[in-house]
Amino acid sequence: LLHDSRLQSAIFQYADFLDIPIYMNKGQTPINTMRPPWEAYDPEQAIYEFIKREYQMLTPLAIIPFHDEEIDIGHDTVTVPLKGFLFVPPGSVASVQEYGDVTVYIRRMFICDQQRNLLPQWARFVRGVIDSPHLQPTASREELQQDENFHRVQMALQNQLFKGMKNIAKTQPKAWQLIVRGHRAVIMG
Repeated sequence: LLHDSRLQSAIFQYADFLDIPIYMNKGQTPINTMRPPWEAYDPEQAIYEFIKREYQMLTPLAIIPFHDEEIDIGHDTVTVPLKGFLFVPPGSVASVQEYGDVTVYIRRMFICDQQRNLLPQWARFVRGVIDSPHLQPTASREELQQDENFHRVQMALQNQLFKGMKNIAKTQPKAWQLIVRGHRAVIMG
Protein backbone atom coordinates (compact mmCIF):
# COMPACT_ATOMS: atom_id res chain seq x y z
CA LEU A 1 0.00 0.00 0.00
CA LEU A 2 2.99 2.33 0.11
CA HIS A 3 2.92 2.65 -3.69
CA ASP A 4 0.80 5.62 -4.73
CA SER A 5 -1.10 3.71 -7.42
CA ARG A 6 -2.00 0.85 -5.06
CA LEU A 7 -3.08 3.23 -2.33
CA GLN A 8 -5.16 5.25 -4.77
CA SER A 9 -6.84 2.08 -6.09
CA ALA A 10 -7.69 1.00 -2.54
CA ILE A 11 -9.17 4.42 -1.76
CA PHE A 12 -11.23 4.34 -4.98
CA GLN A 13 -12.55 0.89 -4.12
CA TYR A 14 -13.26 1.26 -0.41
CA ALA A 15 -13.68 4.96 0.31
CA ASP A 16 -14.58 6.74 -2.92
CA PHE A 17 -18.17 7.54 -1.87
CA LEU A 18 -17.49 8.38 1.77
CA ASP A 19 -18.19 12.05 2.40
CA ILE A 20 -14.85 12.52 4.16
CA PRO A 21 -12.12 14.02 1.93
CA ILE A 22 -9.01 11.89 1.50
CA TYR A 23 -5.80 13.57 0.38
CA MET A 24 -2.58 11.96 -0.83
CA ASN A 25 0.95 13.37 -0.62
CA LYS A 26 -0.17 16.77 0.66
CA GLY A 27 -2.40 17.23 -2.41
CA GLN A 28 -4.75 20.20 -2.54
CA THR A 29 -7.81 18.27 -3.76
CA PRO A 30 -9.27 15.06 -2.36
CA ILE A 31 -8.72 11.97 -4.49
CA ASN A 32 -12.03 10.41 -3.52
CA THR A 33 -15.18 11.75 -5.16
CA MET A 34 -17.05 11.90 -1.81
CA ARG A 35 -20.30 11.45 -3.70
CA PRO A 36 -21.72 8.52 -5.65
CA PRO A 37 -22.36 9.36 -9.31
CA TRP A 38 -26.15 9.13 -8.90
CA GLU A 39 -25.99 11.97 -6.33
CA ALA A 40 -23.79 14.25 -8.47
CA TYR A 41 -24.94 17.59 -9.83
CA ASP A 42 -25.04 15.99 -13.29
CA PRO A 43 -25.76 12.29 -12.56
CA GLU A 44 -25.74 11.19 -16.19
CA GLN A 45 -22.26 12.63 -16.84
CA ALA A 46 -20.97 11.36 -13.46
CA ILE A 47 -22.20 7.83 -14.23
CA TYR A 48 -20.41 7.86 -17.61
CA GLU A 49 -17.19 9.06 -15.95
CA PHE A 50 -17.52 6.42 -13.22
CA ILE A 51 -17.99 3.65 -15.81
CA LYS A 52 -14.98 4.93 -17.76
CA ARG A 53 -12.79 4.93 -14.64
CA GLU A 54 -14.01 1.75 -12.93
CA TYR A 55 -14.68 -0.47 -15.94
CA GLN A 56 -12.19 1.01 -18.44
CA MET A 57 -15.03 1.49 -20.90
CA LEU A 58 -15.68 4.61 -22.93
CA THR A 59 -19.38 4.38 -23.67
CA PRO A 60 -21.90 1.77 -22.57
CA LEU A 61 -24.76 0.93 -24.94
CA ALA A 62 -27.37 1.88 -22.34
CA ILE A 63 -27.70 2.91 -18.72
CA ILE A 64 -30.64 2.10 -16.45
CA PRO A 65 -30.68 4.26 -13.31
CA PHE A 66 -32.26 2.84 -10.16
CA HIS A 67 -35.01 4.32 -8.07
CA ASP A 68 -36.96 3.07 -5.07
CA GLU A 69 -39.19 0.18 -6.15
CA GLU A 70 -42.49 -0.89 -4.71
CA ILE A 71 -42.84 -4.68 -4.84
CA ASP A 72 -45.73 -6.96 -4.07
CA ILE A 73 -44.99 -9.50 -1.32
CA GLY A 74 -48.33 -11.27 -1.47
CA HIS A 75 -50.38 -9.76 1.31
CA ASP A 76 -48.84 -6.28 1.10
CA THR A 77 -46.44 -4.08 -0.84
CA VAL A 78 -43.00 -2.99 0.33
CA THR A 79 -40.83 -0.14 -0.92
CA VAL A 80 -37.27 -1.27 -1.56
CA PRO A 81 -34.80 1.64 -1.44
CA LEU A 82 -32.36 1.47 -4.35
CA LYS A 83 -29.68 3.78 -5.68
CA GLY A 84 -27.24 3.13 -8.47
CA PHE A 85 -27.50 1.95 -12.04
CA LEU A 86 -27.11 -0.92 -14.47
CA PHE A 87 -25.36 -0.57 -17.80
CA VAL A 88 -24.95 -2.64 -20.93
CA PRO A 89 -21.31 -2.94 -22.07
CA PRO A 90 -20.63 -2.38 -25.80
CA GLY A 91 -20.23 -6.06 -26.68
CA SER A 92 -19.56 -9.44 -25.26
CA VAL A 93 -16.98 -12.10 -25.78
CA ALA A 94 -18.21 -15.31 -27.32
CA SER A 95 -18.99 -16.71 -23.89
CA VAL A 96 -22.19 -17.55 -22.08
CA GLN A 97 -20.45 -16.66 -18.78
CA GLU A 98 -20.47 -12.93 -19.50
CA TYR A 99 -21.17 -10.35 -16.77
CA GLY A 100 -24.40 -10.30 -14.78
CA ASP A 101 -22.71 -8.78 -11.75
CA VAL A 102 -23.07 -5.70 -9.58
CA THR A 103 -20.78 -3.87 -7.19
CA VAL A 104 -22.53 -3.50 -3.84
CA TYR A 105 -22.44 -0.57 -1.46
CA ILE A 106 -24.42 -0.16 1.73
CA ARG A 107 -24.81 3.43 2.84
CA ARG A 108 -21.94 4.49 0.54
CA MET A 109 -19.56 1.88 1.96
CA PHE A 110 -18.11 -0.71 -0.42
CA ILE A 111 -19.13 -4.28 0.46
CA CYS A 112 -18.27 -6.46 -2.54
CA ASP A 113 -17.89 -6.47 -6.29
CA GLN A 114 -18.88 -9.01 -8.90
CA GLN A 115 -21.98 -10.00 -6.89
CA ARG A 116 -23.69 -12.39 -9.32
CA ASN A 117 -26.73 -13.47 -7.29
CA LEU A 118 -28.63 -10.17 -7.24
CA LEU A 119 -29.37 -10.05 -10.96
CA PRO A 120 -31.56 -12.60 -12.74
CA GLN A 121 -29.71 -15.33 -14.63
CA TRP A 122 -30.97 -14.02 -17.98
CA ALA A 123 -29.18 -10.69 -17.34
CA ARG A 124 -25.61 -11.88 -17.86
CA PHE A 125 -25.00 -9.08 -20.35
CA VAL A 126 -25.34 -6.20 -17.84
CA ARG A 127 -23.22 -4.83 -15.01
CA GLY A 128 -23.93 -2.26 -12.38
CA VAL A 129 -23.53 -0.58 -9.03
CA ILE A 130 -26.12 -0.71 -6.25
CA ASP A 131 -26.49 0.95 -2.89
CA SER A 132 -29.35 -0.31 -0.73
CA PRO A 133 -29.69 -0.19 3.05
CA HIS A 134 -31.85 -3.34 2.83
CA LEU A 135 -28.81 -5.45 2.01
CA GLN A 136 -26.81 -6.85 4.92
CA PRO A 137 -23.18 -7.99 4.77
CA THR A 138 -22.07 -11.29 6.24
CA ALA A 139 -19.87 -11.27 9.35
CA SER A 140 -16.74 -11.28 7.16
CA ARG A 141 -18.16 -8.29 5.19
CA GLU A 142 -17.09 -9.95 1.94
CA GLU A 143 -20.50 -11.19 0.86
CA LEU A 144 -24.20 -10.50 1.39
CA GLN A 145 -26.65 -12.33 3.60
CA GLN A 146 -29.21 -13.97 1.36
CA ASP A 147 -32.20 -13.22 3.57
CA GLU A 148 -35.71 -11.91 2.91
CA ASN A 149 -34.43 -8.39 2.18
CA PHE A 150 -31.86 -9.76 -0.28
CA HIS A 151 -34.66 -11.45 -2.21
CA ARG A 152 -36.73 -8.25 -2.17
CA VAL A 153 -33.82 -6.27 -3.60
CA GLN A 154 -33.33 -9.03 -6.16
CA MET A 155 -36.99 -8.74 -7.20
CA ALA A 156 -36.80 -4.94 -7.37
CA LEU A 157 -33.68 -5.12 -9.58
CA GLN A 158 -35.33 -7.59 -11.92
CA ASN A 159 -38.39 -5.33 -12.23
CA GLN A 160 -36.27 -2.28 -12.97
CA LEU A 161 -34.08 -4.12 -15.45
CA PHE A 162 -37.13 -5.45 -17.30
CA LYS A 163 -38.78 -2.00 -17.40
CA GLY A 164 -35.50 -0.39 -18.43
CA MET A 165 -34.93 -2.81 -21.31
CA LYS A 166 -38.51 -2.38 -22.46
CA ASN A 167 -38.06 1.41 -22.38
CA ILE A 168 -34.79 1.22 -24.33
CA ALA A 169 -36.44 -0.95 -27.01
CA LYS A 170 -39.29 1.55 -27.28
CA THR A 171 -37.46 4.89 -27.08
CA GLN A 172 -33.92 4.09 -28.30
CA PRO A 173 -34.26 1.59 -31.17
CA LYS A 174 -30.65 2.04 -32.35
CA ALA A 175 -29.29 1.30 -28.86
CA TRP A 176 -31.63 -1.70 -28.63
CA GLN A 177 -30.30 -3.05 -31.96
CA LEU A 178 -26.72 -2.65 -30.72
CA ILE A 179 -27.59 -4.45 -27.46
CA VAL A 180 -29.17 -7.38 -29.29
CA ARG A 181 -26.40 -7.53 -31.90
CA GLY A 182 -23.54 -7.12 -29.39
CA HIS A 183 -24.85 -9.61 -26.85
CA ARG A 184 -26.72 -12.09 -29.03
CA ALA A 185 -24.76 -15.15 -27.86
CA VAL A 186 -25.29 -14.35 -24.19
CA ILE A 187 -28.97 -13.45 -24.62
CA MET A 188 -29.69 -16.59 -26.62
CA GLY A 189 -27.69 -18.70 -24.14
